[in-house]
Amino acid sequence: MISHGRMTLQDYLARPETNRIVELIGGECIEHMIYDIHQATLGRVFGYLHHTEKLAMGTLRIAPTGVYFDEEHFYEPDIFWVSPTNTNCFLRPDGHYWQGAPDLVVEVFSLGTMRHDKITKFKWYQKHGVREYWMADPTEEYVEVWRLIDGQFGLIGVFGADETFESQFLVGLPVVVGTFFG
Repeated sequence: MISHGRMTLQDYLARPETNRIVELIGGECIEHMIYDIHQATLGRVFGYLHHTEKLAMGTLRIAPTGVYFDEEHFYEPDIFWVSPTNTNCFLRPDGHYWQGAPDLVVEVFSLGTMRHDKITKFKWYQKHGVREYWMADPTEEYVEVWRLIDGQFGLIGVFGADETFESQFLVGLPVVVGTFFG
């Protein structure tokens, strides 16, 4: 993780375009170092969700696609999905980034991102109403599933590679955790 110091949203958005994951977290510009195991897992999770008919009606995106929360918080979730009924999360008119809380966010841990994913982003996603949050650990091969219940994330479970879980968005279709890891 590399800090590029404090900056305003305008300065952040004026940076040159890059294919690296760079986020504005509490007004600080943070660049994440992403490794092959992260990208391989990310690709598998995205592929699984992309081919799921139940999500076809919404909008599924993969990093580096930005989500604006406020002037000091502009995140690039690894994966996010917005249901067709979610009017609080929308693509900005200029088409550059999304604004508001997606329904589902998936973060895949990489060296140096786990703390941000488990603490900083967890609190922010909860505060802004992300309805379901998956955190995948490609090294230990598990997925934590959190669901928003009365404004607070509640742990649904920690599922290993040999287990399945059900998402509120994929009712009747078990998520096979082992398909995410290789």
